[in-house]
Amino acid sequence: MVYIAGCRLELQDEGGVPGVDGSPYDLWCILQVVDWNFKMKAVYLALMVRRVIQAQLGTIKADDRDYYGNKRLELAGSLISLLFEDLFKKFNTEVIH
Repeated sequence: MVYIAGCRLELQDEGGVPGVDGSPYDLWCILQVVDWNFKMKAVYLALMVRRVIQAQLGTIKADDRDYYGNKRLELAGSLISLLFEDLFKKFNTEVIH
């Protein structure tokens, strides 16, 4: 909630949309709102509701994105080999020049 509260931006002008209280940035501040067009936010909300309903009905499996097994890991050996390859190419270009 602290993150969401920190995303609130106040309107610069007094001529907001009648009947709409607050800023267009109050809900999902990561999605852009241009000229009070909430289409992207509505699409995102519809997608989330659809996935929740599908998970409840059992048509899709609920996934846990924070589960450690779902992370892409690069182990030390592959990272060292990439570093060696880059440095070896750099070394070869310096030797040639």
